[in-house]
Amino acid sequence: MQSVGAVRHEAPESEAAAHGRARRLRLLLDARKLGDGGIGVYIENLIAGLIESGEVELTAIVKPAAARTLAAQVAVIEDSASSYSFDEMFRLARRIDFSNYDLFHEPHYTLPYGIPIPTVVTIHDLIHLQFPEKPFIPYLAGFLIRSALRRADTVVTVSRASQQKLAEFARNKPAIVSKISVVPNALDPYFLEGRSQGEAPHQRCCGKYFLSILSNLKPHKGVADLLDAFRRVREKLETQAAQEKSGRQGKVFGDLKLVLLGEGTQSMVDREHLLDLASTVKGVKIVGRVSKEELRSWYRGAQALVVASREEGFCLPVLEAQAVGIPVISRPVAAVCDLLTSNDYRCEDFEVQSLADAMYSFLQNRPVPKLNEPNHAALSVHFTPYMRSNIARSILSVYRRTLSGPE
Repeated sequence: MQSVGAVRHEAPESEAAAHGRARRLRLLLDARKLGDGGIGVYIENLIAGLIESGEVELTAIVKPAAARTLAAQVAVIEDSASSYSFDEMFRLARRIDFSNYDLFHEPHYTLPYGIPIPTVVTIHDLIHLQFPEKPFIPYLAGFLIRSALRRADTVVTVSRASQQKLAEFARNKPAIVSKISVVPNALDPYFLEGRSQGEAPHQRCCGKYFLSILSNLKPHKGVADLLDAFRRVREKLETQAAQEKSGRQGKVFGDLKLVLLGEGTQSMVDREHLLDLASTVKGVKIVGRVSKEELRSWYRGAQALVVASREEGFCLPVLEAQAVGIPVISRPVAAVCDLLTSNDYRCEDFEVQSLADAMYSFLQNRPVPKLNEPNHAALSVHFTPYMRSNIARSILSVYRRTLSGPE
C-alpha cells in the first residue's frame, strides 16, 4: 500500500527568504533507487549538489525506509511502487499532484506514464541490453528505453560513450539525438579530503592487495574473469619466487590479496559458481558493503583499483581511487578509458590473460608501491569536470533548457 504525501519540509523561513525561495525551480526527483548500486550513488550526489546550489526547491519521491536518510532541505513523498512494475509505470503519476512542481526528473529509464509537466530522464547505459541477466530483459528494457527516449523532453546520459550508444539505439533519429545531453557522474569531495583517522583496512587485511568495487554482480562486471586473472598472477609470482634464490618476489608479493568490496558481494551467496570460484583462488577476501569512510580507507591501503568490467556507462570508483592517489588497472571500456590518466594501466583487450598481464606488469613496475598523497594541483584539471558543484551547475542548465522549450 502506497503512502503518498510530503512528510518532511524545510524549516520555516523569513518572509524575504520565502520570497527568494519561491523563485527557485520546483523540482520533483524520483529518488526511489537511493541505495541501489551506482544509480543510488548518482541520486545521492545529485541531491547533495542541488542542495548546495541553493537554486532548487527539491521534493524527492522515496521508498518509506529511505525518507529519514535525506537532508532536512528535501521534502519527501513516500511511495512503495516496485521497480519495473505496472504500478510504477501507470499508477504512480496518478498519486501525485504535479501542480506543485515545475519539472520532473527520472534518474533511470523507467519514466512513468502520465507525467503532465516537463520531464528529464537519465539513461546511464544500455547494459541491460548488452549483458542481460535473463533472456527476457532486453525486450523489457528495450521497450522502456525507447519509450523514455520518445516521451522525455530531455535525456541526460553520463558519458560520451553512452551518448553514442543511445544515438545508435535510437537509429540516429534527429528528434531524439537532439534531446541527449552528457552530464557525468559527480565525485563526492569527501574522497579528496585528507587521510582518514584510525586503523587502515590494509592492516586488517594483513598484506598488500588489489581492490575491486562491485556495486552488483551482473554479467558485465566480469567477476569470474577477475578471479581467474588474479589466480594467474598469484601462480606466476609464486613460480617466479621459487625460481629466484633470493626469494625477493615471494617476500614482496607472496601475501598479495584481492579484496572484493561493495554491495554486489552480498549477492555472492546466490551465485554459487562465483562463490565456489572465489574459494579456490588463494588470497581472495570478500568484504561486503562498507560505509563511505571505510571505503576511502580501503582505497588508501590498496595497490591499485582493478576494473574488470566488460561495459560501464561511467565508473565512479575510478575517480574515487584517483582522488586518493591510487592507480587504476582497467579493461578497455570506452567510458572508463575517458577517465584514465597517465598513472593508470589499460589492458590491451578483453581477454582474461590481458587483464592478468596488466596486473602483473603493474606489480613489476612498482615492486614496493608507496602510498602517495594525491597532487591536487596537478590533478585539478582532471577532476574539475566531475566536481559536485560543477555537475550541479550542468544539470541545472539542462533543467533550464528543458523548461524554456525548443529554441
